[in-house]
Amino acid sequence: MKMIARTLFICLLLVVAACSTKQYQLSEGTYVGAGEGAVLKVPARLQILAVNGSPIPNLSSQFLMNDAEVVLPQGVHELEVRYRDIWDIGRDDHMKVVSDSKFMNLKAEPGKTYQLTYKEPADLQTAKIFAENPHFVVVEVGAMAKIEAPTEKQIEQQRIAQQP
Repeated sequence: MKMIARTLFICLLLVVAACSTKQYQLSEGTYVGAGEGAVLKVPARLQILAVNGSPIPNLSSQFLMNDAEVVLPQGVHELEVRYRDIWDIGRDDHMKVVSDSKFMNLKAEPGKTYQLTYKEPADLQTAKIFAENPHFVVVEVGAMAKIEAPTEKQIEQQRIAQQP
C-alpha cells in the first residue's frame, strides 16, 4: 500500500511540474534579478518569436507548450508575436493554424506583471479568420488597462502626418 501511495505521489509531482509555467530570460547576457524587471505572461497558444529583434533562447522554437513567462528589463521592448494552435478535424487528423507575426511595443516597469491577451477562437473556422488578422493586447495584471506602446513605425507615421 505504501509503495502504491508513493508511486501515485511521484506521478502527481511529475504532472504538476509538467503543467507549471516556465520562466524565460531574454538571453544569457541580460539576466534580470527579482524585482528589477517586469514579467510578461504569455498564453500557450501565443508565441513570442522575438523581443527587440532577438529570439528568446528555448522559447521561440516551442510549439503549444504550457503558458510561459518572459522576464524583461525596464524599458520599451518590441515584441514579435504570433498565434498558433492545433485543431482536431477528424478521428486521427488535425490542422495547424498559424498567423503571421505582429509587432507591438511594451513599456516594461520594474516589479510589474503584464499579460499578453487575445480573443481565443472558439472553433477552427474562427481560428482561421483570427489568424488572417490577429489582434493581441498587453494588459497590466491587477490594473487590467491596455499597456501597448506605439511601435517605432507608428511614431514615424505620426511624425510625418504632423509635418506641414
